[in-house]
Amino acid sequence: MFMYLNNLKKLRLDNELKQEDLAQILNCKRATYSTWENQRSMVPLSVADQLALYYHVSLAYILGLEKTSKKVAYQKINYNKLSENLLLCKIKYNHTYEDIAEFLKCNKSTVFRYFNGKITFKIDMLIALSELYRVNLDSLCGRK
Repeated sequence: MFMYLNNLKKLRLDNELKQEDLAQILNCKRATYSTWENQRSMVPLSVADQLALYYHVSLAYILGLEKTSKKVAYQKINYNKLSENLLLCKIKYNHTYEDIAEFLKCNKSTVFRYFNGKITFKIDMLIALSELYRVNLDSLCGRK
């Protein structure tokens, strides 16, 4: 099980949608969407972003990190801003890639590739970094 409890089912039911409807919106199979909603697999960052935009809520709410939602017109994730913000946090806290790799339990080259936008962050790692750096997930992603 993942370290967060997402609000996908609540949002879907509140909006009177079926899993099939969301699968079509997200261009995926219903079974795939079901695994995200039932937390059998992790929602990819790009999908969480699409859902947050669709429902006009924060990424933090989508992922269950916030208990209440506010209908706000957020922007799409700005991956360049995300990389920039992470590098600024790294500098502010005087962290090395080795420090962050140890914290995330991955290797240094993976962290370097994440921080420089070469690969897309896994949601759980991004949540961990937003908590480590004490920054709102949506702000970190350049959505506000």
